[in-house]
Amino acid sequence: NDFYFGANVGSKKKSVKKAVDNKNTGPTGNGSGKIVGKLSHIFDHDYYVVQSVGRTPFSVTRPDVYPRGEHTGYDLSTDDGANGNVAVYACCTCHYVDARYLGTSFMYKGWGFITDCPELGGYIWYGHLSSIESFTPGQEIKAGTKIGIMGDAGGVFHVHFEHNPDLSFGDGDYIDPTPLIPGATGVMPNNTRIKV
Repeated sequence: NDFYFGANVGSKKKSVKKAVDNKNTGPTGNGSGKIVGKLSHIFDHDYYVVQSVGRTPFSVTRPDVYPRGEHTGYDLSTDDGANGNVAVYACCTCHYVDARYLGTSFMYKGWGFITDCPELGGYIWYGHLSSIESFTPGQEIKAGTKIGIMGDAGGVFHVHFEHNPDLSFGDGDYIDPTPLIPGATGVMPNNTRIKV
């Protein structure tokens, strides 16, 4: 089964490993996401916007990567992102849907981790993870649960954080994911710092 992510075609792979514990609904390893109301930060320490959502200076100059001229989510990172061990956490209580391996190319790299978004509808995509935790389809994931480790793409360690109505990640319709980031109001420009 091929899937399309932006202009890239990759192969959908099965889970990284068989689920060891179907009750893996709480934070696992490396601390946990910081809960604020019903949401959790996707990192357990301060982070920043590498690339904003919508039309950005990079998206309008790279039609090979962004055919619509729009970046469909936020690229988020931490100051210690390149250390290779930054945990990523579920932003809300949700259910595991799927994981897709993007490959090893410069722009399309690592794993995409997909959950539903019960509070707002649609789906959440955490892209460019270097590794992911094991869940079974439909399994509940609590806000603040570790889902993987941040990886890199385009030469930058970051997570592509996207809210999408229909699983057309990267080049289809998208929903502004700002409401899923605790404390965020309005679209945040590049280099906005987010305090945890």
